Amino acid sequence: MGRRNSRFDHAYLLLMLHWVLCVAGGPATLWLLATAGPGIGVGLLLMLAGQAFWVALAAWRLGRPRLLLFLPTIILTDLLYRVVLVHALVKAIRQPTVDRCVWSSPGRIAHPGASPAVPIRADT
Repeated sequence: MGRRNSRFDHAYLLLMLHWVLCVAGGPATLWLLATAGPGIGVGLLLMLAGQAFWVALAAWRLGRPRLLLFLPTIILTDLLYRVVLVHALVKAIRQPTVDRCVWSSPGRIAHPGASPAVPIRADT
């Protein structure tokens, strides 16, 4: 990534920009709708209409009109995606570090006379 000027590099940069806009844009849009917009109900309908427009455009360009049948699922998945991203951002800001980043291997059960082919019983 970043060593050549290819379509993959451009697509990856656009994906990162999309993630940033999703994380920042979702709460900002809801805040604007709640404070200065025409009302939360009308604003949510406008957001749903916008998503429906993009799904319809994708269905047309892909040549798959049945994609429109999945519109409710796509909208719910997008909403869940945004909630998870915002939750992860808030959690990362509140607790940015961990105490220790050390792997401690679980202890092994060893019986001196047992062979590996014989299962070890829990009651012994």
